[in-house]
Amino acid sequence: MPLLAMKRSRIVDDFVVTNSFLENVPEEFTFDVVWLQRTLDPIFVKFLIERVGSRFIYDIDDLLLGRASYLDRSLPSISGALNCLAECRVLTSTSHRLVNLLERYCGQRLMRKTLICPNGGEFPSATRSPARPTGIIWTSSDHVPLTTSEHAVASAVRTFAERHNLPVYCIGSTISSIGQEFPNAVNLGTISFWHYRSLLASLPGMIGVAPLETRRTRQPWTS
Repeated sequence: MPLLAMKRSRIVDDFVVTNSFLENVPEEFTFDVVWLQRTLDPIFVKFLIERVGSRFIYDIDDLLLGRASYLDRSLPSISGALNCLAECRVLTSTSHRLVNLLERYCGQRLMRKTLICPNGGEFPSATRSPARPTGIIWTSSDHVPLTTSEHAVASAVRTFAERHNLPVYCIGSTISSIGQEFPNAVNLGTISFWHYRSLLASLPGMIGVAPLETRRTRQPWTS
């Protein structure tokens, strides 16, 4: 989204979005800025640093150096992220709080080379007229970020939905089990980013639910 906005505003001439295999990059394409987003692949990071040194931007919008308490699966090595944080010329992140946490976990001073870019989105020129909500949307993109408070949060949503006779639209692969507890639940499964934006734009007024556990701290990953 930010690259598209910059191209539309003629701040940049063009851009290509690719992966660590450099797929879909035209042979004749040239560039003067490399912007990595949430990269963890240590082999690709080593390949990049050997060729461009520190002349790249690293964007990180989550604490990839820590494991959230609601995750119980094994996690990949963080060496790629650590190398990116150490070598990048510019670090972009969503908040000062996140950068402070990254500094604590990696033991490096990062704020001096950081630009804060809060999450944002494009909005229509005119907003909708206020209207009574017709449903509830609970979105969890990968994992439901709840542990000790999961029952309390789900119970509150269920009680509210029953009291006001509202359907609950559950979006995300891991919300389905919780969604079974709701009256009139509509499990939509996993939806791509652009489809999700189109869905939100097409629906009438809704109440959004996006809970985040605060009762446990994150635990360090192991490399």
